[in-house]
Amino acid sequence: MVSGCGYSAPPTTTTANANGATVNPNATGLTSRVFITNQQFGVLQIVDASKDVLSAATVTVGSFPSFIVVASTPKISLVYDTNGNTVQLVDNAQEEVVASVTLPSFSESIVITPDGKTAYAALPGLGQVVTIDVTNKVLGTTVLSIPGARRLVMSHNGSTILVFNNGSGPFSIINTADNTQPAVPSGFDSPFNAVFSSDDTKAYVLNCGPECGRAIAGVNVVNIGTGSAATLGATVAVPGGATVGATDTTNLYVAGTPTAGVIKGGRLSAINLSSLTVSSSVPISDGLHTTMALASNNKLYMGAQTCTSTDPITQAAVSGCLSFYNIGSPGATLSAPLGDVTAVQPIKNRNVVYAVQGGKLQIYDTTTDTLQATQINIVGKAFDAKAMDQ
Repeated sequence: MVSGCGYSAPPTTTTANANGATVNPNATGLTSRVFITNQQFGVLQIVDASKDVLSAATVTVGSFPSFIVVASTPKISLVYDTNGNTVQLVDNAQEEVVASVTLPSFSESIVITPDGKTAYAALPGLGQVVTIDVTNKVLGTTVLSIPGARRLVMSHNGSTILVFNNGSGPFSIINTADNTQPAVPSGFDSPFNAVFSSDDTKAYVLNCGPECGRAIAGVNVVNIGTGSAATLGATVAVPGGATVGATDTTNLYVAGTPTAGVIKGGRLSAINLSSLTVSSSVPISDGLHTTMALASNNKLYMGAQTCTSTDPITQAAVSGCLSFYNIGSPGATLSAPLGDVTAVQPIKNRNVVYAVQGGKLQIYDTTTDTLQATQINIVGKAFDAKAMDQ
């Protein structure tokens, strides 16, 4: 009821503690939080993820916030506001905006170094990647010319960034130590995205193939050398598309859509990291797959947008854009038709996944892959969900 009336937290009046540090008296003090962007009200909603309870406190983050990027430290989050192309810098502990940085153009991908000091933003309209000096809370001075720059993938150690366009051309590499761009080997079909190995010595580049109007979907292994130089390794074809991926200790999982406009026209393929062979491939929802996360109970949750949810003959709604994959017993099921999936966030030490579907927060039980009894009504339009304390 409070959220429905458009409540927001009282204006921030910061004080100083005994050490002279700034303190926000309105901070929730919660120890297991999920931040959720609400595009209708221009705020971050704060959820107590230990109990699935919505806090009354909110953080104003522009007029139309979309995605959230969290530093792995984590001390700060970047919230992108599509109205005005601004990046709101949010102090995670104090739950308040400490600065706002305006980008030269629209962005749909931003990454931040593990130490939380520097962020990189792809600007496809300008064909550039620019930096944000997070420490000094200003736009950086580095401007890298990379035509079509759209998606950024950073290694775990922050030393390497791969820059992708829409899958129709080659990708680029940025060495963050000096912002140089090492040469990229040839031999890719339609590079669209990538997943780094746990030690960052390899990048598994995903070729979207027919989904991007090209020939073969698959994975190229790229060996990352000193100074982010790269050499081409093995190539693995997959019987589906490849636009998003994730790894565990054994497998690389890739999802994509070889057959659009068909219920269960997508494909999830598991590639054994030792043999580099496809060990399993099962149908999932169609649509553009943009999010994937490993969850408890040996499950993999995958989200797509613009999926086919109605029967072409009866027009009955039969399936949704969220797919659940059982790693232990390979097979996939689909959610109810609840709209595009824009976020999937597993909750640590719980059998719970937060998913944003059709602008609403849905909470799933990973033991059954069904909606749990306790749900949270986000009044407005939710878009992204990120855990702050795990």
